[in-house]
Amino acid sequence: MSPELLRGAAQALRDADAMIHPSTDGGYVLLGLARFDPSLFTDIAWSTANVAATTVARIRALGWSLAVGDTLHDIDVAEDLHFLRGSAEGNT
Repeated sequence: MSPELLRGAAQALRDADAMIHPSTDGGYVLLGLARFDPSLFTDIAWSTANVAATTVARIRALGWSLAVGDTLHDIDVAEDLHFLRGSAEGNT
C-alpha cells in the first residue's frame, strides 16, 4: 500500500463511517473504521470470495456510511507475488 492510498483512506473516513478497498479475490485489502461494532467480524468465513460482500452488507445493516475505493490485488499466497512486482513498477 502506498502512502497516497493510506492518506486517501484516512481522508475518506472524515466523511464516512467506514472505508473499504475490496480485493480481486473477494476479500478486502484495506478496511478503515471511524467507529466499531464487533458484528463486523463475528462469524466471517475468512479466506473466501464473500468476505468483502459480507462486510459491506453488515456495514449497510448498521446504517453506517461507506466509502468504497478501487478494487486492488492482495498478496495471500505465493502465486500472488507477481502482483507485488507490478505494484512496485506502478502497474497494479
